[in-house]
Amino acid sequence: MGKKKILVISSWEDFKTVELYLELDGHYSIEHAFDGQEGMEKFQDSHPRLVIMSYALPKISGTEVLKRIRMVDEKIPIIIFGTYAHSLEWIEKEFENIKITRKPILKENFLSLVKQMTK
Repeated sequence: MGKKKILVISSWEDFKTVELYLELDGHYSIEHAFDGQEGMEKFQDSHPRLVIMSYALPKISGTEVLKRIRMVDEKIPIIIFGTYAHSLEWIEKEFENIKITRKPILKENFLSLVKQMTK
């Protein structure tokens, strides 16, 4: 069975930790975009199984990236990291198949969430 493709969209250094966790797990291949514009381009080119993204993105905002992703694929699972995750709870109500989580990124919790969302 092939590796599940995950797109990580973030300019944060914390996402190096996310990528490391996924690579060490061995079940995922990772594509990384450093801003919202590059993220949308890679999303359309790579057709990932899961998107993991920061809400605060340069060039195209996190809200706009979510809207554009949903125009292409209404069901793709998305994990959003934010420093103030409680202020992003409205996103889970407005969009389906999205999980909001906050830093710090804890390996066991994170990998469990990724596995749950890529079933």
